[in-house]
Amino acid sequence: MNARKKIQLSFFMRDEVEPRNRSGVNALQYDTANGRLFTAGRDSVIRVWNTNKPKDPLMQCMEHHADWVNDIILCCDGKNLISASNDTTVKVWNATKGFCMSTLRTHKDYVRVLAYARHREEVASAGLDRAIFLWDVRTLTALTPTNNTVTSESTVRLFGLFGIRYFHCFTRSFIPPTSHHALNFNHYSFTDTHFSGWEGR
Repeated sequence: MNARKKIQLSFFMRDEVEPRNRSGVNALQYDTANGRLFTAGRDSVIRVWNTNKPKDPLMQCMEHHADWVNDIILCCDGKNLISASNDTTVKVWNATKGFCMSTLRTHKDYVRVLAYARHREEVASAGLDRAIFLWDVRTLTALTPTNNTVTSESTVRLFGLFGIRYFHCFTRSFIPPTSHHALNFNHYSFTDTHFSGWEGR
């Protein structure tokens, strides 16, 4: 007799108008040019606030995720917003009109963090599946078909608690590591010269 797989469902009983976040806020992005503040909520909603109107700040709600929104990134000069969620997806939004342009489904577990390379218009995503993917936000395509990642430098360093993993950016392959990662990536950064990731709380 085959064991039945357990399925967990979450329901949010929401009001018709919600001027505030229903739960915790995991991430913020501030558009200084237009005075917009984006908040990523544990209620699965991304909210946009007008910082120039403190009495009535809520502009719109961006609803398309089915679980916590863990991280958000503004890109393309504030035109697009990238979000990462516990529903295992990365979503690309029109940051002005608030609609979802694309859903990227390469991760197999919670997507925890994003990092943005402004000079290349590329975003990296990492999650509890220990996978890291690099995205071209202009074409909405993955630049890495596997769990490797690339950057503008020929070699990239990923810092973990139990050692360092190296990736060759031109061959997009692993270089023999000093030791193997045993933990998930919770944080990482993307700069002009290197890309680094680490486990932490």
